[in-house]
This record gives sequence, C-alpha cells and structure tokens, in this order.
Amino acid sequence: MTDTFLGVKLKHGNNDGVFIRGGQLGFNWQVSNFVLGFEWDIDGAANNNNTGTVFIPAVGTIQVTSNNRWITTLAARFGVTNGYWLFYGKAGGG
Repeated sequence: MTDTFLGVKLKHGNNDGVFIRGGQLGFNWQVSNFVLGFEWDIDGAANNNNTGTVFIPAVGTIQVTSNNRWITTLAARFGVTNGYWLFYGKAGGG
C-alpha cells in the first residue's frame, strides 16, 4: 500500500491487522456533590517490526520501523453530580 501526503510518499511493508488486548483500572471518590477519580488503561499489541519506506523529495528514500507493543494512558477525572446526572471533565496523557 502506498500513501501520498504533501509530496511525501509512504510505502507500508505490512498491512496485516493485529490483535490488541488490555485492561483498565480506575477509581472514583465522591465528596458531597463533587467526584474525583483516575483511570489507567494499558493495552498490548502483537505489532512487532513493521517496516516501510518514506520518500522525501529533498532527502530521498529512508526506511522506517514500527515496534509499538504497548499502549498506555493515565487520566484524572473531575466532576459534579446533580441528582442522577454526573457532569465531568477528564484530562490525561498517553
């Protein structure tokens, strides 16, 4: 498969799908109408040694390798309850 983006040609060497497995851990704590919490996600993928090439007009062809076996995120949650409703915001990174 070949993609073109802004004059840069990307050629993918492996187009196979991969199986992703993982889990999530979290905790919420409510004090009066306020809710505080955190959430941690971790996933593993059998995505080893995918290679491809990138052609950059001014540079030439370079080979790239992807070896992303683990994906993880950590986030904090802040919210306010109103009866049965929970209004919250979430911020974090991966």
